[in-house]
Amino acid sequence: MALVFGEGPVPGATESLLKRLGSPHIKATFFPLGREMGKHPKQTRAIIAAGHQLGNHGYSHINLANLPLSSAKEEIKNCTLLQRHGHQERPMILPPFVNLSEKLRSLLAEQKFLVAQWDLEPRHHAEWKTPETAL
Repeated sequence: MALVFGEGPVPGATESLLKRLGSPHIKATFFPLGREMGKHPKQTRAIIAAGHQLGNHGYSHINLANLPLSSAKEEIKNCTLLQRHGHQERPMILPPFVNLSEKLRSLLAEQKFLVAQWDLEPRHHAEWKTPETAL
C-alpha cells in the first residue's frame, strides 16, 4: 500500500501532513502541481527535504489525454520545478484523472517517465463501512 498525495502543496496543510508523517517515519509519494509548486516553493522544498518521493502531476491539473500532444508536452515540461527545487530522482508522473492516450503513453516512455496509476481511490468508495463491504 502506498500513501499518495496530489495537487498541492498547500501552505499549512503541507506542513501539518509532513509533521504527521514524520513522527512515525512514514514515507509517502507527492504529486504536486507545477502551478502550486511555483506559488509555494517553501512547502515543495520541505517535502523534498523530508525524503518523500515526488512525481509530476502536470502544471495545471488538466486531462493530458484530451490535449494535442504538443500541449501535453508543454504541460509536463512546465512541471520541471521539481528539479529546480532539488529533486533528482527519475521522473515519475501521475497523469491527472489517470487518463493516458497511446500517443501520451509513448511520449512518456520516450522521456523515461515512470507512470503511476492508482488501484483504488478512497473517495469513490466512501460508502464502505467495513472491509467486508469492499468484497
